[in-house]
Amino acid sequence: EGTPFPEVKLDELPDSAKVEMVFPVEVMKYTLEGDRIKKAGSTGETKAPAEVEGANADVTPYLQEQWDAGKGGFGAIYSMLGKPLPEAPAEEAAAAPAEEPAADAAPAAE
Repeated sequence: EGTPFPEVKLDELPDSAKVEMVFPVEVMKYTLEGDRIKKAGSTGETKAPAEVEGANADVTPYLQEQWDAGKGGFGAIYSMLGKPLPEAPAEEAAAAPAEEPAADAAPAAE
C-alpha cells in the first residue's frame, strides 16, 4: 500500500510470467563534466543483448514486443505479471513536459 504499483503475489502469476525476464538494453547518453556525470538519459533506442558487450541472453519475447510498441518499463513488467498498469489519461499525457532534445541532435525537419 502507498505505492502506485499493484501488489503481485507469486501464487497469482500466470505461467507465462514464470520465466527469467531479460530486458532490451536501453541506449543511454551521458554528458560528463570533469569526472562526474552532469546529465544522463535514454535515447529511446534499444539494442539486442547480443550487440552489447557482456550481455549473454536473448530478450524475453513479450518484453521486446512491449518495448517495440513503446510500452516498456514498469508497464511491460506488470503487464507480463498479469497486473497491467492503467493507461495515463490523455489530458495527463498531453500535459507532460516534452523531452528536451539532445544538444548534439539533428534539427527537426520542418
